[in-house]
Amino acid sequence: MPDFYIVPFTLRDDATPIVAAWRDAFAEPPSGPRAARELNDQLLRHGTLPGFTGCVARDTATERIQGMVYGFSNLPGQWWRDRVAQAMGPTRTQDLLDDSFCLMELGIIRAARRQGIAEALVGAVLAQQPHPQALLSTQSDNRGALAFYLATGWHVVAPRMSFGLGFAPYDILWRPVMRPER
Repeated sequence: MPDFYIVPFTLRDDATPIVAAWRDAFAEPPSGPRAARELNDQLLRHGTLPGFTGCVARDTATERIQGMVYGFSNLPGQWWRDRVAQAMGPTRTQDLLDDSFCLMELGIIRAARRQGIAEALVGAVLAQQPHPQALLSTQSDNRGALAFYLATGWHVVAPRMSFGLGFAPYDILWRPVMRPER
């Protein structure tokens, strides 16, 4: 039996422990302290977007947050979606971005990695959102993240995409969202 459980979170929840877990999860390069500082503001912005869905994994014994994930509906006019749509072109945008969920952030604290938490969190957040497909971006040279996503059903649909000056190249990944038959 896992030593964690997953619960949804919303902006009505106290974001302090989520940001603390995020700070731990992304303390190392390529992210570092700047990414942790920006999460609170980013979370407040993204939490107001249509379809916002988030989950945290809590340690069964201590209740401490072990990891977090969130995303939102991909809609025209959003910074990430518009840049990905421009790179993909109209046909691929219609096929892959329309009616999709953007998995924006996933982070597991360093002490809790390789325990199945990331896969459980992604599964939980995708099960709670309404779209038939999901997309995400991860840095092209982040071998650990790419290996995880590829092993869990994601496919690279736009390799080494540029989000603009000052950004490392990112791979855009896609996957269908499987729903249990009722």
